[in-house]
Amino acid sequence: MSFGPSRILLDAEASARAPEVDFGDISTVSPDLLLWRRFRSSRAAKISAAAIIVLLVIAILAPLVVDIIGVTGPNVRNASTLNSFGLPTGPSFAHPFGVDDMGRDVLARVIYGARIALLVGICGTLIATVAGAAIGLVAGVYGGWIETVLMGAVDLFLAFPMVLLGLGIGDACRVSGCGGGVIEPGTGTVIFIVVLCSFPYVARSVRRRVVSLRDEEFVFAARSLGASTSRILYRELLPNLMAPLIVYAVVLIPTNILLEAALSFLGVGISSPTADWGQMISGAGNDILSGNAAWWYLVFPGLALLLTVLAFNLVGDVLLVALRSPTTSDP
Repeated sequence: MSFGPSRILLDAEASARAPEVDFGDISTVSPDLLLWRRFRSSRAAKISAAAIIVLLVIAILAPLVVDIIGVTGPNVRNASTLNSFGLPTGPSFAHPFGVDDMGRDVLARVIYGARIALLVGICGTLIATVAGAAIGLVAGVYGGWIETVLMGAVDLFLAFPMVLLGLGIGDACRVSGCGGGVIEPGTGTVIFIVVLCSFPYVARSVRRRVVSLRDEEFVFAARSLGASTSRILYRELLPNLMAPLIVYAVVLIPTNILLEAALSFLGVGISSPTADWGQMISGAGNDILSGNAAWWYLVFPGLALLLTVLAFNLVGDVLLVALRSPTTSDP
């Protein structure tokens, strides 16, 4: 055992012989990266995400897809496709999904209907997420009377049943639009309804998370260094909310697609001749009730709606599980 300068010399020599530590191996995994890693580990989520991407491509390139398949356009009426009694014919080589009671190709209408479903579901959810996140952030950060007023308005929207609210607004805006013509009938009205029905849930979720984050050490550290409230909001809180917001938006998309289909089914959403899954199911149901057993233009739009909602739900469920898991990095 040595003491004094000799001990210091020995320690210095031992330190010189010690192996160097590679600090490049030590890294902090962000919530976004951790969420992505866990998403990639789920086979069901990857298959569902691939199906969503294929559906998006089909919807964007709908005219080209219809031409490649070789069927007529979604609004082309062809009386020769009806039978001698004027009734629609079922699936055939020329029309794989059959035709409806007006002689329009069901496959083409299902493909074009994906455009409306994804446009309303994705755009409506995106606008609702941005609006709800802004309200929740401001309410959670500033608190006081600002929080009381904003969250009181959110609670007021939540007091109305979603479908009844959509029916009332859709019926009122069906002819000439709303807001002095700013909100056009049809797709514009449906997106407006989707935003009104969705943003309160996002606002409440974001506000609750901000309230839990504003007492964390990194927020106190930023305040002690003189950071303003707006800087804390955008530089400290918002990055920690991105992963939950993405997950919540993915979960909301299938709900909003179903809402759009329900509004069109009830006659206050997308109107004819625009191809829409909810409208097609409604028309087919009326024909079946009247004695026309043309099952094909009820089944195929219904399957398209079912598979689309299922794919988004599977992705959303996996992301929710990953988000709620302990925030430890994978080995």
